[in-house]
Amino acid sequence: MARIGDIIKWTNFDIIPHTATAKDQSWDTEALETGQSLQVTVTDNMSGDYFCALHPHMKATLRIR
Repeated sequence: MARIGDIIKWTNFDIIPHTATAKDQSWDTEALETGQSLQVTVTDNMSGDYFCALHPHMKATLRIR
């Protein structure tokens, strides 16, 4: 569970690109190639539901308290 101000780091360990994109489009990592990382700071207006824009069937929820 993340708190406001926490830093979340996404790293792509797959052989194809992926994104972490908010369902409401409020934030996006853009495409991360194999081995690339991006850090995002949790804010109070972040949506918790996200998906991979390149593979929309890949979905997750970031629990923010």
